[in-house]
Amino acid sequence: MNQSWKSSAAISIGVAIFFYVTQIRGENPTLFEAVSLTLFMFAIAFLTMRITARLVEGSMKRWGPKPKAPPPPPGPAVIAPTSERIEHNRRRRDRRRERR
Repeated sequence: MNQSWKSSAAISIGVAIFFYVTQIRGENPTLFEAVSLTLFMFAIAFLTMRITARLVEGSMKRWGPKPKAPPPPPGPAVIAPTSERIEHNRRRRDRRRERR
């Protein structure tokens, strides 16, 4: 989700080179014009990607899916009886077993 500045710089270099090849090279500009326009295009692309990455990250933190709560710790190993009438529960279980 989060784009690093290294990948932003690499993509911006590609955009600047593409801009140079398609737009500037055909006009026969001076060396200074070609370099300055290519660097300007690099800066525009780089800053746009960084600002967009920050905006997306901020909006995802605010409105995106919330992290899930951690699972509760495991309960006790011994299960407590659900009733105070232990003998009654035992007899009922025994009757169920006999019916099967």
